[in-house]
Amino acid sequence: MVRDFIYFDKDKIVSYGSQLLGGMTETVIESSDITEEKSNEITTKAGISGEAGLGSSSANLLAEILSKLGSLKVNVDGELEFVHNGTGSSSRSQSNEKVLYHHQLTLLREALIEQKLLIDLDKYPPYDWNKNKVRYKVREGDFIEFTCNARLFDVVHLKSIVDSFEKIIDLLQQSEISDRLNKLDTTEQIQAYAKDMQENDFKHGYSVLTSILGDKMNPVMYNALLEFVRGISDGDLSRVVTKYYLTHSKQMDNCFSFVAPVNEDNFTEPKNDLIFKYGYEPKQDWKVLAQVCLITKEPKEEKSGLSRLSNIDMKSIDGIIDSITEQFSLMSAELGLHSNIKYPDISINLIALYR
Repeated sequence: MVRDFIYFDKDKIVSYGSQLLGGMTETVIESSDITEEKSNEITTKAGISGEAGLGSSSANLLAEILSKLGSLKVNVDGELEFVHNGTGSSSRSQSNEKVLYHHQLTLLREALIEQKLLIDLDKYPPYDWNKNKVRYKVREGDFIEFTCNARLFDVVHLKSIVDSFEKIIDLLQQSEISDRLNKLDTTEQIQAYAKDMQENDFKHGYSVLTSILGDKMNPVMYNALLEFVRGISDGDLSRVVTKYYLTHSKQMDNCFSFVAPVNEDNFTEPKNDLIFKYGYEPKQDWKVLAQVCLITKEPKEEKSGLSRLSNIDMKSIDGIIDSITEQFSLMSAELGLHSNIKYPDISINLIALYR
């Protein structure tokens, strides 16, 4: 089977595989010996005439061949042919190095399956997913695999969207002001309007934004939302820059997600290239291999959200510090701030994402 990988955490695969298999090889070298044989036939012809003297001590090649005949003299006229046959052999070693890399995932899966450590969540029907029953089929530390819909949350890209949106709004504001100036008839009216804009900047800004945004968005709320989104994109409200939200393909209402922080070094291609090709929510069915980290608990019936501020212990400095840390941590999780995972989501170690 050929897999198309989006995300591949080689370090985790090697770590888990080494523990299960007693080590994991990254490369395999295959060697083979090759022997070659060569045959040569050399034919020498020479014309001779006259008297040839050959002695037993002669050093020429013909004398060596005929040395057994002893010392002789011959009268020859014609052609002498000499044939020499020879055979030689040579051997060499050839080696090929195979990089296992993605094959390591196959080795890890096979080891997990063989030792009954891998839970295939695809076996559960849609009813179990939509009623959150699958949450109770897994435990923290379990290895899981399932077919999923993947949604990428990327703070860096969010920042580029905010910057682009602001530039578009600025362009529309300039266009609106230009339209208003074009409706004025005289130079005196234009000068008076420009002076009024300088003296009443907020009033004109509010008026222009209202014309652009329409009645459904108050300019003050627009600025507040823009600052809030900028806080997220600048990392003030989200310490995890990139993450995946994974839901099973059988889920209809997406009642909970498996959430995984992403190390961008584990993307198989540059992140922007993946976003360009697949989008933030690829529509294909993807396969995920992961390990469960934290299964969030259902919140208790007690003060929650901003009302938690009344739970702060004001009796001592230590009490104030401890209770502020506790209550604000709980409150950030309840409000769904991106530094924490909220109920009913499950956090996971993402090992591989592929199709």
